[in-house]
Amino acid sequence: HQRLEQMKLRFQREARLMARISHPHVALVYEAGFDADQPYFVMEYLGGPALDARLSQPPALNHLEAFEVGRQVAEALAHAWLEHRLIHRDLKPANIVFATPETVKLVDLGIAKVMGAENATALLKTAVGTPIGTALYMAPEQHLGKEDLDHRVDLYALGAVICEMLIGEPPFAGQNIMQVYQAKLRGLPPSVMAKAPDLPTPAYALLAK
Repeated sequence: HQRLEQMKLRFQREARLMARISHPHVALVYEAGFDADQPYFVMEYLGGPALDARLSQPPALNHLEAFEVGRQVAEALAHAWLEHRLIHRDLKPANIVFATPETVKLVDLGIAKVMGAENATALLKTAVGTPIGTALYMAPEQHLGKEDLDHRVDLYALGAVICEMLIGEPPFAGQNIMQVYQAKLRGLPPSVMAKAPDLPTPAYALLAK
């Protein structure tokens, strides 16, 4: 019972922080609470598809559209970190939703922190059904279970998302989390230039970084 009460207090504290974030590219949080000891959020309704659904449907995004999505997400992440010291921790196409055909918003910002490390395994299974969907975008330090994470894990994930928008797949793949992690440790990501040769030259350096 005491642990549940502590979890509720933490949830409410972090939920209040999330509710203070007001940015054009972050979905608003209206309310948070508990229903029969199950936490819930009430968030802004977004009528468009998530980015993962958009990428599965023709026509493919061109590089200008892909980098515009990346720019909007980067602005949202920068605001969350610089103004609130909040990182997403689970950035992936399923958590980027089109509010209009030209505008995207981040959802689930801060959920990973709110839910706590003890629920990390369950968190990995959200939205995509299996842990592999999240692992594709995780920074190596997240695979190691490090607690002292900062904005760089979101930058890593954003790079992986932009890579997928441009070449149709994230930079590292595998049949399970361990294979994905080992791929990240073994070598360099696939050449974006080879699969998307028509990008502006600075784009390759940006993605490599």
